[in-house]
Amino acid sequence: MRGGGPVLDLAGWGCCIRAAGHAGGGGEELWEACARLGVAPRSEGWGLWNTWGEGDLEVTLVVSAVETTVGLLESWSRGRGVDPVLPLPSQNPVIRHGWIGPMTLAPRAGLGGRTLS
Repeated sequence: MRGGGPVLDLAGWGCCIRAAGHAGGGGEELWEACARLGVAPRSEGWGLWNTWGEGDLEVTLVVSAVETTVGLLESWSRGRGVDPVLPLPSQNPVIRHGWIGPMTLAPRAGLGGRTLS
């Protein structure tokens, strides 16, 4: 969504973790979810983007771009198939093996020969 970078092929949106609770459920407190993900709690929260790494390995990017995460979901809910650009290293402190769910599928998820498991 930010200009100038390579587009990231997302499988879906995991959730936003915020102090007031997070979409995606689970009933965890902010500090519990952050400890499980290996990131420090932030008042702005964290976004979880499910995508593929090298060799089509399923990974979750824990990103600081919460506004972008919410904007993606809003666009997808309106039927707009937008993809974000690859986050800057400073926006993506943690990459987790596997997808964290439940997730909202991206409009084009699974296209391009990749499969959703």
